[in-house]
Amino acid sequence: MRESASRRTRRQSCGRSVQSVTNTDYALADIAGFLNYPTQSYFTQIFKKYAGTTPQQYRDNPHGVVR
Repeated sequence: MRESASRRTRRQSCGRSVQSVTNTDYALADIAGFLNYPTQSYFTQIFKKYAGTTPQQYRDNPHGVVR
């Protein structure tokens, strides 16, 4: 079954979100803006749906390692 264009775009955006959160020190609000999310809150909601955790929690612990 083929993936719809909107689903593919959303998946790619989520991948860029994870990379940005992991590999930059930009504020989460800035990342949300760079990736064209209307608000940081919406960015956080979508990120959590994709990654299972908030962007800040992911940034603090990207591999799920308990410190």
